[in-house]
Amino acid sequence: MIKVGTLLGGEANSTRHQMEEVFELEKKLAEIYEPKERLRDMEKIYHKMTVAELQQLAPAVRRSVFCQLS
Repeated sequence: MIKVGTLLGGEANSTRHQMEEVFELEKKLAEIYEPKERLRDMEKIYHKMTVAELQQLAPAVRRSVFCQLS
């Protein structure tokens, strides 16, 4: 991410510092959101569903887009 930040015009040291701050914030948010034990269990953190279930949950999402991706 630091390289991307510098490519976008940021200074290397300040970009590194900002990225470290963002990373620390994301870690804190992750700790609040889910306990580590739950994050290790893939079945608990992903909400698998069929295309039909997704269509019912979010009718604005076009089914054809997902069919093309699979």
